[in-house]
Amino acid sequence: MRQSFPNAGHHTPADRSNIKAFDAGYSPAKAYVRYVGFEGIDGGRRLKFRVKSTGQTAIEVTFDIPDTVFTGTVGVSIQDAAPMAFEKLVELLATENTLEATRLFLTDADIAAYLHRHESHKGKHSRSDSTTQTDVAA
Repeated sequence: MRQSFPNAGHHTPADRSNIKAFDAGYSPAKAYVRYVGFEGIDGGRRLKFRVKSTGQTAIEVTFDIPDTVFTGTVGVSIQDAAPMAFEKLVELLATENTLEATRLFLTDADIAAYLHRHESHKGKHSRSDSTTQTDVAA
């Protein structure tokens, strides 16, 4: 199934599900975020995450990311998509106590913040370190 990006970078009322996925006593240790995978959509990718909180049912959260993010931003590659989305999702869960939308987008500000956070790590790893795979989980 292929879809386009109607409002890439913006949340619309249609994107909001008002799901209270987490109780008011939420703490980051009580929630688990797992990257499930991606699918190709028209002009980009849809990344899928599974979010599970203690005592709650798991929900699927998606990020639609246009290809232009990777062709128009210096320092960002397709391999950065999942970690960028993961970091944004974890931050939302840690600061908002609820998850109002299950369809999210990366904004220019999200990408800039990711690049800034990871800028200091560049050049510290040898070439052999760059081929090591890591598991992304919270």
